[in-house]
Amino acid sequence: MTVRFTPQARKHLSRIAQYIRQLNPSAAHKVRQRIRQTAATLDQFPHIGHEGADPVTREVVVPQSPYIIVHTVDAGGDVYVIGIYHGAQLRPGQGDLDDHPEDE
Repeated sequence: MTVRFTPQARKHLSRIAQYIRQLNPSAAHKVRQRIRQTAATLDQFPHIGHEGADPVTREVVVPQSPYIIVHTVDAGGDVYVIGIYHGAQLRPGQGDLDDHPEDE
């Protein structure tokens, strides 16, 4: 199995790190590392977490953070991280994400 980040998920990760870096540079590194470590566990445990609001997705909470990794698993077992969201943000299946250009 392979874990792949979509371009949108990479953009989310970059924006999260940039935002936190403005407030606390060392925290930005730690949060980014926690997100990456959590995503890496999807390689062996692709179905951890819970079903997402969109039934084709799964959601896993990043420990010690407010972030949620939304991912899908294809028929071959490959994992696609489609986004990284703050728990207060709308995620796929929770509303019209087209109203949120920051997720594009």
